[in-house]
Amino acid sequence: MARDHEKLGQFCDAVLPNWVALNPARNDTSQTRAIIADYTAKGHRQAGAASGEEVFKIAPQNGVAKLPVSINGVQGNLILDTGATFVSLTATFAQKAKVQIDPDSSLRMHAANGIGDGKQGRAATIQLRTVAARDVPIVLQTDAKAAYGDGVDGLLGTSFLSHFNVSIGTQAIRISSRKAK
Repeated sequence: MARDHEKLGQFCDAVLPNWVALNPARNDTSQTRAIIADYTAKGHRQAGAASGEEVFKIAPQNGVAKLPVSINGVQGNLILDTGATFVSLTATFAQKAKVQIDPDSSLRMHAANGIGDGKQGRAATIQLRTVAARDVPIVLQTDAKAAYGDGVDGLLGTSFLSHFNVSIGTQAIRISSRKAK
């Protein structure tokens, strides 16, 4: 699957299947890491990730990091979820942000709140203050389980985060640009 994305020039998408390995003990090799580093460097240059670094404080209540984002220029709030393969959006927010959705796609997703249905799409831009990436794969959750809580428009997953270095501490999250090689 990663090689297919590579042939299509979709390097950020090529990274995702490698990190979602079913058997990390067997698949986390120096060869796999070299392939991932190559895809990441190519994807970073292609995606035009903005340079810089941003620090976000973690709210003391329940340790959930709700971050202010701009998707296609529309402001929203996403929960940082390093376990989510994709940025996941509610249908309402995706429509408001004019995210491109493939109407013929269909996904079964395993999430913390159970198994749900979704559709694939792409956001032209996702931005956290000065840190941004273009052409980011997203998932639109199409069922009622897409409710993330009051004032939350979705999850900020690795389809965005893989463009950056992410450091999570007890009081803050630091997101910074990777150095392209």
